[in-house]
Amino acid sequence: MALLLYLLAHPIAAAPAAAEPPPSDPGITLRLGLDSLQPHPSKLRGGLTLGLLRPLEDGYYLGATIYSAALGEAGGLYLGGVEWGRAMPLGGPYFLDASIYLGGGGGAGQVPGDGLSTRARLGLGRSLGDWGARGWDLMLGAARLNVRGSAIHASSLELVLQRRFDPGIRSVDKQGSPGNPATFGSLGESPAALRLQALRPRVARYHLAGSAAFDALGIEVEFGLAGSDWLPVLKTMGAARGNAQGYADWTVGARRYAPLDSSGLAAYLDLGLGTGGGGAIASGSGLLAQAAGGLQWAGSKPWALQLEGGHMHSQGRFRSNYLAALVNWQDSGWGPAPGRAAPDLGPQAWALRAGVSQIKSNARLRQGASVGRPNIETLDLQIERDIGASAYLLGQTSFAMLGQAGGYQAGFLGAGWRQPVGDWALNPELALGVAGGGGVATRGGGV
Repeated sequence: MALLLYLLAHPIAAAPAAAEPPPSDPGITLRLGLDSLQPHPSKLRGGLTLGLLRPLEDGYYLGATIYSAALGEAGGLYLGGVEWGRAMPLGGPYFLDASIYLGGGGGAGQVPGDGLSTRARLGLGRSLGDWGARGWDLMLGAARLNVRGSAIHASSLELVLQRRFDPGIRSVDKQGSPGNPATFGSLGESPAALRLQALRPRVARYHLAGSAAFDALGIEVEFGLAGSDWLPVLKTMGAARGNAQGYADWTVGARRYAPLDSSGLAAYLDLGLGTGGGGAIASGSGLLAQAAGGLQWAGSKPWALQLEGGHMHSQGRFRSNYLAALVNWQDSGWGPAPGRAAPDLGPQAWALRAGVSQIKSNARLRQGASVGRPNIETLDLQIERDIGASAYLLGQTSFAMLGQAGGYQAGFLGAGWRQPVGDWALNPELALGVAGGGGVATRGGGV
């Protein structure tokens, strides 16, 4: 740990310039990793990491990361938090990457205590630009994971693949205020421009083989990528009604649209990989594969509707067909453009936020006795998409980290309004979602 902190605080003397220098506006990095933990008392043997990271100056970066069970028998264990790190060039295409993560979470009966989690990692990376994969990096590293109130205290080896996106947006007015965000220029001709294409609510019914169906609510985040007809898509769902309280899943994958006519009707196909479990759903290690197809109709702007059917397949006994409905508010350029498979890209503003919340203890908060039990503190991760000078859409996920509720998680989708007050801003927000786990009595999951 001391070596990791030293590397984060002290630069390494740069050797000859890297084969693929970072862009002037590095935008955002999407990171996907798989690790294998050394033997230890818990059922967790390894996990998938998914991170959205914003590069800062001097190689530093900051962002949100989710860690979920993918190896072993702990399907349904999720950890989420904030990751801060630094990438340091070693010469040519090679670099050293060190980071520290702080968050909360639990699930799958593996975290009977608080859920406060830390993860320190150190990796050797290589840019793949000179291999014809511009913007891609591959890393091999080691990490140490600790979860308070559990038997999860283990070192691991990890393999990481990440994609660095240049949003291609240049700030025109750098004096933006909380109530009047900076104006952004056009995307230009950047070959790797990333746009938060949509932030959609999802309502789905899971049909399990040999078991009762259950309903789920969730969020879909779709990105537009300049120069590609395949769009990165992140889906996350949680049980809202039925006998699966505490179940959650997420997948990351790629989607392609095919316009069917000029009225805004389009078909799409997507494939994804992720994790899922909890709520007595037997997902084994938690590793999931997902395939889906659907129709989108954007003929009644600014609204677009989607119907989707798909299949979830876990490493365990969990198999499910599902039907989902999605609704999307879209500004100009959202959705497939007439005569094109990929959506148009345009200027926009979006943000990642993190915070801490407290849930006050009361007589109905927990399953069983709540008297004398502590308050619950959660770590919250939020993504926001501006839809006006002051209005924005939001998606939020929360993980318990203190309060003897390890495994409690919540996910929300809603809207907010920025009202500047001097150098500060008031942000009233309204959101709906699902929650469960950690012995918290959510009575079905909807909140």
